[in-house]
Amino acid sequence: MGLPSLPCNSVASCYHTAGFSTLGVTMYEVTETDTPDFDEEFKRVWRRSGSARNPASFLRQIRAYYEEPHRRYHNLGHIEECLMLFKRRGIYGLAKDPTSVELALIYHDIKYDPGAPHGQNEEESAAMAVRALADTYPEFRESIERLILGTKHEAGLVDNDEQLVADIDIATSFTAPWNKFLAYGAAIREEYRRVVPSDRAFFNGRNEVLQRFLDRPSIFQHPYFQEQYEPLAERNLRRAVQQKFQAA
Repeated sequence: MGLPSLPCNSVASCYHTAGFSTLGVTMYEVTETDTPDFDEEFKRVWRRSGSARNPASFLRQIRAYYEEPHRRYHNLGHIEECLMLFKRRGIYGLAKDPTSVELALIYHDIKYDPGAPHGQNEEESAAMAVRALADTYPEFRESIERLILGTKHEAGLVDNDEQLVADIDIATSFTAPWNKFLAYGAAIREEYRRVVPSDRAFFNGRNEVLQRFLDRPSIFQHPYFQEQYEPLAERNLRRAVQQKFQAA
């Protein structure tokens, strides 16, 4: 879904923005959650993939990318929150291929340039995942690529696991308690500071994207998320777009 008029060139990133420091919100970074040890979790899912390659070098690569200094939201903390939602709240059993879903969640934001054209980050992230898993079955690699590309958050996903990955990606912020919802937006505001210096332009672009989510038949695409999380996400998004911009 191309939205060239928005200041947030990576549209999937704008989806998360809910507020920022000009609204009196203290910006903070997404930090590690209470998920099981990420390194051990990655090694387990890597073994399930069937790859004979040593996961250690890929784990170092993943950490290096997610620890880039410009990241405030799209870091390893976000990935851990996605994994926690997938594995600890009854959603795991909904996946047709849990291994593909988990690897797609791990890799979906590995490339993150706030100034990149819409879709480029997702395409480059998918390509990195495919290269890393080069010795696995082609169908498996194609599945992970497709799941990651689904995090462009275009409407009309019909595949069960594509819907799950896309919905998990946005549910971690859209359904958060209000203050955390705002703080996530503040973190993304900082990621975009170099690309969009104007707070007002960023605020307006964020509202346009959130409103387009609200204009859909539903914010989420998977029936489970529609049933369990739609009301809370809608309430947060409506509250966000109704706010007035306040200069710092």
